[in-house]
Amino acid sequence: NTGTTGNFTVAGNGGGGTGGTIQSKTGDAIQLTNVDGVSLNYMTVININGNGVLGNTVTDFAMANSTFTNIADTLTPDEAALFFNNLQGLSSFTNNTITNALDDQIFVNQTGTANLALFTLTGNAFNGHDTDNDAFRYQGINTTNGTIEIKGNTFINSDGDFIQITLENAANLNITVGGAGAETNSFTNTGAFIPLAGGITFSPGGGAGWNGRLDFDIN
Repeated sequence: NTGTTGNFTVAGNGGGGTGGTIQSKTGDAIQLTNVDGVSLNYMTVININGNGVLGNTVTDFAMANSTFTNIADTLTPDEAALFFNNLQGLSSFTNNTITNALDDQIFVNQTGTANLALFTLTGNAFNGHDTDNDAFRYQGINTTNGTIEIKGNTFINSDGDFIQITLENAANLNITVGGAGAETNSFTNTGAFIPLAGGITFSPGGGAGWNGRLDFDIN
């Protein structure tokens, strides 16, 4: 817990795993609660029976050049390689690889008045398997606001959706998926992998209804 004024950095030295290895844990590999300014680089997280990263009220989170392999062991309750409740500020996930995460690979769950100013996902590889859910899942409820950019990533195999967005109440979201040249995302399902509801899904959720706003740009 760095509080609201501290910062915490794991730098590594430019090689895989030089930021540290966390392996064979029965719970979450990394837990972050009420923190600001966390930067994790060149980490290896493998064979975890909980979440790879579990964040509760995290502001300005950055992760780069890291690998997550065989993460989580249950669909209920939700688990993921990265699971955030109320991610805020300017956050990024860059040049990472996730392989075999149950249930989701990344799940961002926004409630209350959480404001995610910008979350960029760039240059990552999302490698699913036949019992997972979504590669990237975002859920916004109440009066949350968010801006997300998903560019230049590779998505291979998902038993759910590659990208799933669910909004309730008065939640607002602005999302850009892809772009020109290197910003183009790649989506591939092979063999028995059949997306649950399609590659990219936007939907209102729950019985409360939705009267917010969704702005999207898909290339």
